[in-house]
Amino acid sequence: MIDDRAQNFQEIRCEAGLADFIGCHDSTRSLCEIIWSCGTNNRPAICECVTMYGYQEPIQNGTLTFKEACGLE
Repeated sequence: MIDDRAQNFQEIRCEAGLADFIGCHDSTRSLCEIIWSCGTNNRPAICECVTMYGYQEPIQNGTLTFKEACGLE
């Protein structure tokens, strides 16, 4: 709403609250949305997506749980 769009851009969903003025411009939040929307192709998800932004924990496909892998247990 403030500047012109670049030639290459992608619209993505943003779950930041209305009071969070720059929340939708946070690079980690944007990466989390891309990972959540597109998947990780069997790569690990970023722990911050769950802990900071409230995304769902990924489905376990190995021997470690998400909490163990992120050091949350």
